[in-house]
Amino acid sequence: MNPRYFYLDVECVAEQTELAIRRIIEEGAKSVFGEWGAGALHVDVLHVSERRALLRVEAEQLRKLRATITLATQLRVQAQAPTLQALV
Repeated sequence: MNPRYFYLDVECVAEQTELAIRRIIEEGAKSVFGEWGAGALHVDVLHVSERRALLRVEAEQLRKLRATITLATQLRVQAQAPTLQALV
């Protein structure tokens, strides 16, 4: 059985708000995939604490999100897992 979602533990280079993290991801996706591709990438910011954020993305969009985060210099993936329990 394939997981429906993937969860990512992301570190920010500076303290960010949920809105700022969404903006960073959106701008990165636009630069990589254009307006159309960025609009198709749906990421849930589940929790933000100081310089860490917990993200959820559908499994089919994991590669797009990882590519976007790779180019976004303000974010770094610390861990990813198919379940939230496995991430914690």
